[in-house]
Amino acid sequence: MQDFINMATKQLGISEGAAKQGTGALLGMVQQQLGGGDFSKLTSMLPGAQQLMSGGSTATGADASAGGGMAGALDGLLGGNKGGSSGGSGGGLSALASAASGLFGKDAGGLGQIAGLVSQLSSAGIDADKAGGFVKLFMDYIDGKGGGDMVTKLLGNADLKKLIG
Repeated sequence: MQDFINMATKQLGISEGAAKQGTGALLGMVQQQLGGGDFSKLTSMLPGAQQLMSGGSTATGADASAGGGMAGALDGLLGGNKGGSSGGSGGGLSALASAASGLFGKDAGGLGQIAGLVSQLSSAGIDADKAGGFVKLFMDYIDGKGGGDMVTKLLGNADLKKLIG
């Protein structure tokens, strides 16, 4: 996996720490999408993936690894968990995130997973404008390692397709 980390830092201009945390978060989402058997097959193709998941799942940010549902994901996307003042707009953003959570529910399926992933990537230091490129790079990496069938399954998620363009 270090070769992917190096590729991501070089091509996207992100730090190694951000790439590692982002990869851990992405692997967590992939595990949810694929299920046990396919995910075990995938991690056998990607030496170091399990270590990145254990280290990458503790992304900085309030609820990034706690599965805060849609509200946590939107709050992270909108800057509600940055730890500083954002000119007093944080409360309104939190209210918006809570309202969205009420509309979509805690387990909003693919949309909730994608929003949660983008929130985790953002918390790791991968801006929203680079998130799609990061995910696409990862999918290409999996494909190159012989996991094309898994990439096809993952891209069956329309929201994930939209994220990578």
